[in-house]
Parts: sequence; structure tokens; C-alpha cells
Amino acid sequence: MKTKKKIAFWLSFMMVMTSIVLFPQLEAVALAEETEVLEQSVTLSEELPLICAEGLPAEITEANIQKYGHIQRIETTELNKIKFKNRDDTVSVYHFSENIRYEDANGVIRDKSNQLFLQSDGSYKNQYNDIQYTFPSGINKGVTISSGNVSLVMTPDVQLQASKLPAVKYETDDASSFHKIVYENGFGTGKDIVYTPGYSGFKEDILLEAPPTDSTFSFTVTVKNGSLNNREQFIEILDESSAVIGTIGSITVVSANNRFSDGTYLMQQYPGSIGQKTYRVTMELDEEFLQSEDVVYPVTVDPSVTINSSSGSTK
Repeated sequence: MKTKKKIAFWLSFMMVMTSIVLFPQLEAVALAEETEVLEQSVTLSEELPLICAEGLPAEITEANIQKYGHIQRIETTELNKIKFKNRDDTVSVYHFSENIRYEDANGVIRDKSNQLFLQSDGSYKNQYNDIQYTFPSGINKGVTISSGNVSLVMTPDVQLQASKLPAVKYETDDASSFHKIVYENGFGTGKDIVYTPGYSGFKEDILLEAPPTDSTFSFTVTVKNGSLNNREQFIEILDESSAVIGTIGSITVVSANNRFSDGTYLMQQYPGSIGQKTYRVTMELDEEFLQSEDVVYPVTVDPSVTINSSSGSTK
């Protein structure tokens, strides 16, 4: 075994911090270095073992661990940052565009995970997040997202025979943090509904195998302890005080040959029970685009639902 080297030296301009800006599910998009005026002794730790990527958020890749020489995780109360001490005694800070950590019911700060777990009723739920998702055994029961005391249940408005109700399918690769829920023919034959859970919501895709006969797609949305506000290009999710806490995002339509379109929302409110409101939310797409000979199928209709974490930005 090689002898551990210890080199002590003095610097006036000393502590180097590598700042890594990350958007979850993407590679690092920006790197920067900053220096602080600090007088202290530093010991190089070139031979200390690197940390293992297992158990860390998937965005902390083995390649980055090797590149920056992460040897120890540094605890922080900031929920959108992860810090590591490196072999050369610098500190790497990963900045995320959203909270990837949360404070659990016992006040412990944990990393969020998009992993889903099978329940006794056949549904799938996440566990390590203060934003909770439930993907039911059948799409007719509606997908639920909740944070704090606000929850939404979204059910596609489609008449399907009981024998044709699509069962939930869970596709996953824990090594790459890939998780996906699929309801085949969830909007009828040739119209799958796919949900991809994230740290602050889920991505919803409607996959069209062929030009549809109807260019509108509707959901019944039941909101508990909150309400919806239609802005046509997107829909605001409001809490009981009418503060915006999330969105049903803008609609992107993309074909297999990378032709793009968009859509708008229509919304109608139904009488609801005390403490909840019920809406019919309709996505209105460009029929000319969907029927165009220049558009190659399958076509993906892609809105996303995001909601604020019930944890703050710091503990």
C-alpha cells in the first residue's frame, strides 16, 4: 500500500469551492470557481477513498465523483443543495433548480427519491418525498398528487368498458433513477397515458399512435383544500388562501419527426362537496397540426403538474 502523503502549506487565497448547477434529470450545466480570502493550513487527502454513488440522488454521477474527487458528504440544511469535501480539500456544491431534499415528519432532512412502491391495493406510491403521489391500479380511480393539506385527483374523462380498463404498469431502473407509470390505452385505443414522477410533481404524457378523431382531451380534477385558476396557457393551483402553490403546466405537442405545436386549457367548475372543488379540465389541441401529412406519429402531448414542497428552502 502506498504511503499516505500529507503536505501542509499556507495560502492567503485559499479555500476553493466548485459550484455545480444542476437541473434535475439533466447533466451539470454550469461550473464556476470562487475563492475566499482565508489563512489556514490545508492537508491534501489524495489517497482517501471516494464516496460511493449508491444511495445518493441520481444526478450525483460516478463520473462527477471521480472528476471532483468527492470523499465525504457535508451536511447542510439547504434543501436544494448537496455538498461534498474533495480529495484536494476543496468543497463541491451541487445547486438544483428545485428542492431535492425534504424534512420528514420527525424533522429529519432526507434526500428525495422518485422510486415508487407497490401497495396492497395494487396502486403505486412514493415514500421519500414531502410531495406524495398515488398511481392507482386502474386509471379510472384517478392519479393523486398532494403537498401539505392540498391534494389533486386527476381522472381522464373517457368511457371505457370495465374489461378494457388499463392496468397500471411500473417501469423502472433504480441505477439510473428512471421511474415511469404506464396506462396503456388510458384515453382509449392507441392513446396511452404515461406518468414520470419527479421531485416536485410529475410529467404526464399522452402518447397518440395515430391522428385522433377528437383534438380535445379532458380530465376531471378534484381539489381538496384548494382551487384551480385557468390562465389558458397553464392552470394555477391555489391553496385555501388563494396563494399559488403549483401549476398544471403549458401543453407541448411533439411528433416523431420533431414537429412542435401547443394547446390551450378550457375549464368548467362543477358543484363540489365541502372542502373540495371539482373541475373539468380540457386540453384543446391544434387539429390542423394533428391531421397534417407532415406530422409523423406517434405524437406526444406533454403537460406537467408541479406543486410546491411543504418544506421550505432551509430547515
